[in-house]
Amino acid sequence: MAKKSQASPKYIAWIVVLSIAILAGLVTAYKLITEGLGALGGTDILIWPLPIVAYIFFALTSTGLTFVASMPLVFGMKQYDLIAKRAVFLGIATLLAAFAALSMDLGSISNLVFFIGSPNFSSPIWWMSVLYAIELVMLLTKFWKLHKGDAHSQSSKIVGIVAFISAIAASATLGMVFGTIEARPAYFGGFAPVYFLATALLSGLALLILFSLAYFYFAKDGLPVDETPQYDGLTKILAFATGLTLVLFLLRMIVGLSNNGPEFLAFEHVVGSFAFQLVLWLGLVLPLLLMLIPKIRAMTAGKITAAALVLLGLFIERMDYVLVGQLKPLGVRAMEVSGLAPHGYSIWEGLIVVSSLALLLLVFTFGEQYLKLGTTE
Repeated sequence: MAKKSQASPKYIAWIVVLSIAILAGLVTAYKLITEGLGALGGTDILIWPLPIVAYIFFALTSTGLTFVASMPLVFGMKQYDLIAKRAVFLGIATLLAAFAALSMDLGSISNLVFFIGSPNFSSPIWWMSVLYAIELVMLLTKFWKLHKGDAHSQSSKIVGIVAFISAIAASATLGMVFGTIEARPAYFGGFAPVYFLATALLSGLALLILFSLAYFYFAKDGLPVDETPQYDGLTKILAFATGLTLVLFLLRMIVGLSNNGPEFLAFEHVVGSFAFQLVLWLGLVLPLLLMLIPKIRAMTAGKITAAALVLLGLFIERMDYVLVGQLKPLGVRAMEVSGLAPHGYSIWEGLIVVSSLALLLLVFTFGEQYLKLGTTE
């Protein structure tokens, strides 16, 4: 009789760690439901706390993963066929993490039900939720087709096209949530949707490269030979996306520093912070330099390092992005608070981010374990 395969101690330990992190998120959710949003670090000035940052980060990363999956599934770049299923699945997992973080910020189940059941057709926030819901449904449908071996049929291509269009519309609308706030000109109006689209592609590429190569490194015997050219190609695209994001990042800061309006005072504070230096040098410049060196770019360790640095830099950048438009009090509060508002994050906010990331990692782990993400059949 054949022996049943048993999970390794490392795998069991990994699942236990992720489960504990998710449990911490559930405890946080209970605290928010019973005590309200006062447990978070938000104030009447800083109304968007860290869970909103996590939502933006994960939601845009899902958009970027949909872009990557569209290369073979919509645009016929068949050299990337083997990464399509994994990209689609990660797009689903990151959206689930985004929704988990957002639901925490709403504070209670009743608020979530009220938001869903009270459509406001003039609200970018409402349209954003609808478009991301459509994207999730399309990604689930596409994954099911890929899992059944239906990768390139006409109906499958239509689903891929709808997913691609909804991803663009959702991320652009998320940018409009910030760009259309007239009282917050520091969010730069029409610049926000373009910036979000570019950084979405970057974070999607980085997360796919990091998770895939880390999985092959720790759980397998290394990257399969037949998939090496695909990840070499993705790394080159990652280098381009990093360079583009670096230009847009610096442009945004230059324009912000050049504006004399009182709403833009926070830019000087942000640029002088340690977090800004981390984003610029560790999250953008260093990964770009690593990927421009052929020998490092060809190494698995080089790819993993560059992708990890990009993701770390982008998350910190999302924190600064949300913060910079809120630090300067407006209206009556501007008369009461001189200069910039004090800011900080609570441990409960951190637990929401950690538990959302743990959910993403747990879903991805089970996907690799049971759903054969490296094949389209």
